[in-house]
Amino acid sequence: MLNKKMLLSVLILGVVATAAGAGTWAFFDDSLPVAGNTITAGTLNLDGSLVQTFAVSDAIPDSILKTIPSSTYTLTNGGTITGKLSVTPTITGDADILSHMHIYINGHELENGVPYELANLDGQQSQTVEFTYKYDDAGVSQNTEQGDTVTCDLEYYLKQL
Repeated sequence: MLNKKMLLSVLILGVVATAAGAGTWAFFDDSLPVAGNTITAGTLNLDGSLVQTFAVSDAIPDSILKTIPSSTYTLTNGGTITGKLSVTPTITGDADILSHMHIYINGHELENGVPYELANLDGQQSQTVEFTYKYDDAGVSQNTEQGDTVTCDLEYYLKQL
């Protein structure tokens, strides 16, 4: 019986001590609200306002690399993030002349349907492109190619890195 009274006394003292001590566990508190944080998506904007089509007439098969008149222009990433600039050509024409005509962009020969990476452009950075061509002299009569035309349509892409 004494053990029960002693245990009960200790339990009561613990509860009283806990209640009394709770008032002494005070602390200071402060907060700082920070509102209006935002995340805005970057932009890519391929600007080719100075891009023009080119045309060569009276090409002859002489295997000489020639600059295409009025074919140099600048492409600009008018956006805010870095992008990879590439071009995919679609080259069509009569089979005879296609096998002898080579079109180059900045010294790289274009292949029909094959993308070519021109440059990585940071925001507001530009890349100048220049076209050249070479019409191979096959060493035999190429009369079947007279008046034939090669068409080179270009699709430029600017893709986020």
